[in-house]
Amino acid sequence: MARFSPVTGLIVFLVVLVFLLIIDLHSKSSTAKSLKDRFSFSETSNNPSSLAKEFINSLDNPIIVYNRVPKTASTAFTHLLYDLTQENSIYVIHVNTTVPKQNAAIMSLQDKMLLRQNITTWGLTPAFYHGHFAFFDVPNVFWINLIRNPFDRLVSNYYFLRYGDNFRKGLLRSKNGDTTTFNECVEKESSKDCSIQKMWVQIPYFCGQVAACWEPGSQWALDRAKQNVLEHYFLVGTTENLSQFVEVLENEIPAIFKGSYEKFLRQDPIRKTNHKDEITEETKAKLSNTRIWRMEFDFYNFIVKNFNLIYTRSITDGKLTKKNFFYEKIYGPSGKIVK
Repeated sequence: MARFSPVTGLIVFLVVLVFLLIIDLHSKSSTAKSLKDRFSFSETSNNPSSLAKEFINSLDNPIIVYNRVPKTASTAFTHLLYDLTQENSIYVIHVNTTVPKQNAAIMSLQDKMLLRQNITTWGLTPAFYHGHFAFFDVPNVFWINLIRNPFDRLVSNYYFLRYGDNFRKGLLRSKNGDTTTFNECVEKESSKDCSIQKMWVQIPYFCGQVAACWEPGSQWALDRAKQNVLEHYFLVGTTENLSQFVEVLENEIPAIFKGSYEKFLRQDPIRKTNHKDEITEETKAKLSNTRIWRMEFDFYNFIVKNFNLIYTRSITDGKLTKKNFFYEKIYGPSGKIVK
């Protein structure tokens, strides 16, 4: 059997050691390059690479869930999406939760489970689901919504039930024939339709499908509604600034909303209530001196301020504001990755 001299063994050992060092350095270099590529965002370009591209690509097939609050211009808004189904190759699905003599916004456990399963597994994307139901958790979707000045919404709903609108002409609503004005109703307390309890709608829609959400004047419900907006909603706008709401959505999620802003500007008023009477200051004063009024306006003003901040920070001259951050001084186990 051949024997290696000590010198030969040392040479072989050094050769193997150098070879292993080369492999290790190459591996670390490749890892560093990969990481550097992932963090190599240009300071002057809006074309990010690697991880950012992966996220952007995930927006190609978004799923939107719009749990629309009644009498907030939701019909006008959803009409835009139906007009875009062919242009943008999107699916628009109405979730009809009508339940006779019950609060249709609250769904049964089995209905929530089934709807959640359908939304997440059907494979119909890009998709826009809309319906009059309270919030409940659905993973990997973009929740959006609109709210309106609470008093204006209450008055609009009162007259809608009596005179209908220009969307379904000739359809007689539930209180058709009742000519009592809103002022008279509040003064005489002649109908629940004008009671302050009927203003308690927008907060529970965002609070959710829990019984406590629908208890008028619940502080817990208000706090939960705000928390859900911050943690689960991609965007919540207002009826009063509907055009800006559409503008943000078109810029942020063009896969679904491309072309919606121009369509909105050309759209005739939809679902305009056929008749309304002027509201007196006495009527406003009587309703405003209530806990529910203060809480609903607290929530409304919270949404207004948050949306205004989002709009001013996200949109510049009708387009997305230029990216204002970049990565630097990135180090890892292999040392410096990006200066």
